[in-house]
Amino acid sequence: MLRPSFIAPPVLQSQAASVLSPQEQIEVAYLMRWMGSLGIVDDGHFPRVMFLTLALCERLNALNTPAERQIALRAGLLHDIGKALVAENILSKCGPLNDEERVAIEKHPEFGARLALNLKDIEPEVIKAILHHHEAYNGEGYPYGLSGLQIPRLARVLSVADVYDALTNARPYRVAWTHTEAMVYLKKFTGTLFDPLSVWALDTLDLDPLHHTGGKKL
Repeated sequence: MLRPSFIAPPVLQSQAASVLSPQEQIEVAYLMRWMGSLGIVDDGHFPRVMFLTLALCERLNALNTPAERQIALRAGLLHDIGKALVAENILSKCGPLNDEERVAIEKHPEFGARLALNLKDIEPEVIKAILHHHEAYNGEGYPYGLSGLQIPRLARVLSVADVYDALTNARPYRVAWTHTEAMVYLKKFTGTLFDPLSVWALDTLDLDPLHHTGGKKL
């Protein structure tokens, strides 16, 4: 069984209302084994996004029942599973993607939603969050170009959690951004790329101790 300390820093756990319950630990361990069976290799992004999604939903008063917490946990952990069906050379490419590669990568939310349907008793809200977590608030995202409140609430939260974690962790082509740098970026694009309430919720969390100073911008 996975312990929370194995999959997210303690500071982030403390922002997620509480550490995982024993049942949630079992759920996470099962889902991570299933993801591994798909060939997904994770550097910690999936569980970090899961914890951050829980924290944001808690701050937005969206975890009022055990069912809502389970939905947020599953959506956060499974959000990028569609990348299992995208060629590794595209996922690991250091330079800009060409048009064909961009089309391929933008299919991963749809791939992920289809893969998640294979899980027994998966909630429709989880499927929708996976499918729409790359929609943009101004309607210029993918796969369907939804905008504003057309985008499911959990997908709007997940988008912010996903981008924040991606920015504040190193990639082959750049160093990790600092918390401050990431927040400047998210605030700059609030109302265009990102849901204003979700960015506000992130800004209220005490996440700065998780990140190094001196990060460089893209």
